[in-house]
Amino acid sequence: MDANGEAIGTVVSDEDTPTFELVRVKLKTDKDVRPSTLVRIPVSRDGSNSTLIGRVRSAHEHNPNERPEDINVRDTLQMDPNYPREEDSTTIFRLAEAELIEEIKDKAISAPQSLPNAGSPVFLAEVDEIIQVLGLETKEEDGLHIGKTVSGTPAAVTLRRQAIQRHMFICGTTGSGKSYAMGVVAEELVNHGLPVVFIDTQDEYSKLVTKLGGTVKEPGKGFNIRISSLTDRELIDLIPYPSELHASIISASFLELQDELRSGRRDKFLLSDLLDKINIIGPTLTNRRESINLAYKRTEFLKRVEIFGNYPLGDPPTATAALRVLLRSIAGISG
Repeated sequence: MDANGEAIGTVVSDEDTPTFELVRVKLKTDKDVRPSTLVRIPVSRDGSNSTLIGRVRSAHEHNPNERPEDINVRDTLQMDPNYPREEDSTTIFRLAEAELIEEIKDKAISAPQSLPNAGSPVFLAEVDEIIQVLGLETKEEDGLHIGKTVSGTPAAVTLRRQAIQRHMFICGTTGSGKSYAMGVVAEELVNHGLPVVFIDTQDEYSKLVTKLGGTVKEPGKGFNIRISSLTDRELIDLIPYPSELHASIISASFLELQDELRSGRRDKFLLSDLLDKINIIGPTLTNRRESINLAYKRTEFLKRVEIFGNYPLGDPPTATAALRVLLRSIAGISG
């Protein structure tokens, strides 16, 4: 319902709708909707009652007085429009299109199973229906409160804490508020005592991290990882434009160093060790000194990657383990 408990429109019947997925709604002249507004449609079929919930995805106005040729005639003759407004017209109206997303029956939620009745009144979804359909918490303090709905019935959007244990996807066009939304989620996580780590390549969150009492770390400044924590494939992916021969030389050198590490013949190896090993392994794979030199030079490029350095003894065996150590360092968590 809207603020006055009145219907905002009526389900229409045309060649395409209503279906189990889609309805079109003729809006009342004094009612309006925005994209993503949730609406409710009571359904009664075969003696069974339920409520369909739809999300408005588009709308258009039908006005036969504003066809291109009509506008052109008025512009040519310099005439003003002369026809009734929507509320007084029998031919001007607005149609909203809503995608059906859920059906509520006896407090149980399922995918839409009932066909909407043409001619049925359409209302704004009520707060309890919005909370139920979106799987939100009823109390702000029980979850991650990220704001309120911006269209339809005002409802607090409070995510359940369990939601953050799964993948979240925040998308939108440039400037639509993705970073802000992520910041709000992070702030709520901190308020609930949950640890947060940003891997931030654009320096969007450093001020927020400081505000929330966290620590901002930069690669090569305060933390680094050993090159030995990578796999040979990960290493090759970091090398600029290696040929197949260059990749073979670099990979063979890297794998021999890792074998020495596993066998206990060395307790660590760094980029300098890899460069030395390329000069030793290279001649066993090719007699072309220029190819060995190019493999050396391309690998030497990694000196510019500040995150590689002299990590404390006890090499992480994989890149994944190195990332875990990196994350602990960023978050300021010991252990």
